[in-house]
Amino acid sequence: MKRLLVFLGGVALLSATAICAQQKASQKQILPKQFRGWTITKCSPAPTFILAAETAQRRHEVCGYASGDKSVGIRLGLFGDPSSAYEMYTSRLRPGMMPAKLGQTAAFDAQGVLIQEGSLVLESTANISREDLGALVDAVEASSEKTTPLPPIRMYLPSEGRLLGSERYALGPEALQAALTGAGQSADPEFIRALGFNDGGEAMLARYSQPGKGTGVLLLLEYPTPNVAEQQIHHLAEVLPASAKVGEQNIVRKGSLLAIVLAPSSKGYAASLR
Repeated sequence: MKRLLVFLGGVALLSATAICAQQKASQKQILPKQFRGWTITKCSPAPTFILAAETAQRRHEVCGYASGDKSVGIRLGLFGDPSSAYEMYTSRLRPGMMPAKLGQTAAFDAQGVLIQEGSLVLESTANISREDLGALVDAVEASSEKTTPLPPIRMYLPSEGRLLGSERYALGPEALQAALTGAGQSADPEFIRALGFNDGGEAMLARYSQPGKGTGVLLLLEYPTPNVAEQQIHHLAEVLPASAKVGEQNIVRKGSLLAIVLAPSSKGYAASLR
């Protein structure tokens, strides 16, 4: 009995040691000590991202880098999967940000660059060269868990008239509420509940403005099957915001995709966006 207890105690100790080692390994910093001439100077405690719970945030790092007399701050977040990371990525977009060819998707403006690579989102506080940013993406790619493509719904937004940086993707109610509020639209709780996120729904939103044609906010909703999408139309029709009730057909379905236009400048422009 004593030998058995000693043996069991040894197994438990080894198991605990292995778990501890795994936890330490998982907490290893993802941001590199250096990349293409940039050397890390210091890292600071990272505040929690907004949408951290909905995107299953697992890591958050903020570090400063220097190269000669230049400096830049880099912020990194690791999220549940690429779709969750894309939700976070779009929530961080600023109006007017232009697309960039980095990672899986990226955008930049005078304030810095935003990059998504798999489950990672990188954000810089200043513009540094594309080659330098590419080296940074290469340095963190091993932790990006790039196993699935980005959500297809993002490709359904029309490009003509779309205001760059207004695109928002939502896997859940928190992100959509923030997106609607940011677009100047009502975020009525009943409407958001009726969108069917619990039934596998996804949402994509963007603002549009075309001189001489009109303005509006396009909300796309995608569901697992056309039948689920058809059922959601009936739920949504009962709680549709007044800003979407323009014309006879306020919700258009194509397969598993629904299109709703909020606050259109005219019936004709709403129809053209849908």
